[in-house]
Amino acid sequence: EIDLEELNEYIKSKAIKLKDNTLIKTAEGHTVYVISNGLRRSLANEETFTSLGYNWSAINIVSERVLKLHKLGEPIIYSQ
Repeated sequence: EIDLEELNEYIKSKAIKLKDNTLIKTAEGHTVYVISNGLRRSLANEETFTSLGYNWSAINIVSERVLKLHKLGEPIIYSQ
């Protein structure tokens, strides 16, 4: 167990955001997002996801807290 004095010795810093082009979703959610210019942008549907060359195995499951570190941007919609 750590006491308050020892805890205060640790350096506090801002949360680290995810890199651009990282695919994320929460364990409970169905929406897949891609990080783009620091924003999380939803991929509108499966066609958009596959047309952009993304791989389902590349999706990272993150907590709601990590998801909300990134402001919500415009959704990405594939159009031919």
